[in-house]
Amino acid sequence: MLSLLNAEFEKNPFECQLDPSLWDEWLWSCDLHESVTVDCLLNRAHLIGLLIARYKALRNAPIDICVSIPHMVYTGTRVLSMTPRQLQDTVQDLQMHWHRYTSECDTDVLIEMVDACMARFGHFCLYPGIYDDVGMRDATQSDRMSVLCMRRFLSIFCVMYRHLDLLQRATEPQEVAAERGVEKIMDYHVQASMEEFHKHMMHSELPPAARLIYRQDFTGFYHCVSQVVYFHYPSYERKPQLTDLNRMHSHPLYALAPLREMYPEFALYYEDETPAQCGTWYWMLMGKRIYLMNANRVVHFRADGNLSKLLATVALPLPKE
Repeated sequence: MLSLLNAEFEKNPFECQLDPSLWDEWLWSCDLHESVTVDCLLNRAHLIGLLIARYKALRNAPIDICVSIPHMVYTGTRVLSMTPRQLQDTVQDLQMHWHRYTSECDTDVLIEMVDACMARFGHFCLYPGIYDDVGMRDATQSDRMSVLCMRRFLSIFCVMYRHLDLLQRATEPQEVAAERGVEKIMDYHVQASMEEFHKHMMHSELPPAARLIYRQDFTGFYHCVSQVVYFHYPSYERKPQLTDLNRMHSHPLYALAPLREMYPEFALYYEDETPAQCGTWYWMLMGKRIYLMNANRVVHFRADGNLSKLLATVALPLPKE
């Protein structure tokens, strides 16, 4: 099906129309960790992303904008005029400072920026270019981008769009009058979940798609997120757990592991994992932000970081009368 759609696009690129469901499939249904093969060094998620990027390049995506995010590399530069290396630097800037940009910049500005970068990437995948950086250049065609480089771009774009999608759709739930029972976080909950807490903290420190790219670049060698953390931050030190989590509601990353120890029926997924299509609620850890979601794409988030109250308001059953 995907090969037929790609053939249709290449035959009539300006007339081919992509079904909106393809975007949804790329973002939330594809297995981003699907193994590649010798015959095809791009998995299904990469191929769908590549098709969407080229489509964006030909469909008047906001590519002719200037970089307007303060203190960003190439601020004031038109994305349309960027060289492959400049585009790579821009995307890496977005990736490495993502936590700051998502907290300080308007979501629409970030979406426009990522859209423009992806469309520019699509241009380079459609037409020959000049690649001064040998690491970006295909070994057999010097005017084409290498598959490894394309794979990294596509992985970063997909995970960034996941972040932006949840940033846009998340709502703060209204509290109900009836009290729902949420257990108090006890010391034994904290101690039993200590390893998971450290894992959550390490995930939160990584730039978007860092683990995904590491697993793709070092196929078969990935065992734990700590490998990725120390690859990026060799001097990383584990964060100490807080002692009184019942009052520290502004630190959701510290409460997530104990709450999962108390309520294991609520699964947890990371930014590069595809949630199971089931009706139950689950946690989604996206960098330093934690969402509560379900299979119907309902997304909840509390600005005050109180995960206990979020869980009680949304997912826990009301007490029986």
